[in-house]
Amino acid sequence: MGLFDKKPYSTTTVRVGGTKIEVRQVLLKGEKMVPQLVAASVMNARAWLQDVLPLRRSWQYDEKIKPIFRFFFHADPTPENSNLVWTVLNNINKGLQGSFGVKISRHDPSTLGYVTGYYSECANRNGAIYHYDEDDGVLRRQGEIHLYRGMLNKGDLATVTLIHEAGHRWSGLEDFGDEGYFTEDYSGMESYTLPWQKCLRNADSYAAFVYFLANPKMTELRLSKLRERAERKATAAMGYDLEGAFSMFG
Repeated sequence: MGLFDKKPYSTTTVRVGGTKIEVRQVLLKGEKMVPQLVAASVMNARAWLQDVLPLRRSWQYDEKIKPIFRFFFHADPTPENSNLVWTVLNNINKGLQGSFGVKISRHDPSTLGYVTGYYSECANRNGAIYHYDEDDGVLRRQGEIHLYRGMLNKGDLATVTLIHEAGHRWSGLEDFGDEGYFTEDYSGMESYTLPWQKCLRNADSYAAFVYFLANPKMTELRLSKLRERAERKATAAMGYDLEGAFSMFG
């Protein structure tokens, strides 16, 4: 991308609680309502995480919640797995509780959001700790969260997308294509057949886990689609009884 191909952005700052969210829109194409829509998604994401994080012990011991953990991570909620998931969600929560920036994309995307990784040519600089991607690239830092304008009016979808991208931004989570994505309205899975090792690194697994635990009444409306799709595509990979996984809603 050349110097003159870069788009200029205007920034609007909104307060969410005691923190500032900087919403960046392409200059002369911004909308007044967009900063408030982003603020609403941040408020919802924070509220959902505040509902889910205190359930940490329930993931392992509650017979109604434990199968939900299995459903999204394809693994038992052992102390090790539960600690890992809790740590990731806690990192996401800490990031969303602070001040940060969000860039708004207006082009019809192949993805609803993304976070750009910035890579270093040198892995041994000032004793810093670096993370490596699957191609052995040295990830120096993650950039700002980008969200697609077209889905900001869609309530739950905007909030889940924000949590998904926050997982990239603050916990180094990954994407695994159709194997790890849920449908756009989170009514089912595209082809959710990831092995447990990837589920524990998959951004959509964490976003959907938070969504379902924080919104059981909304989830109940979508159970039939979830059961139908999951039984077709995921049961063999998981080896768990899906009826039991959703007993907390029935």
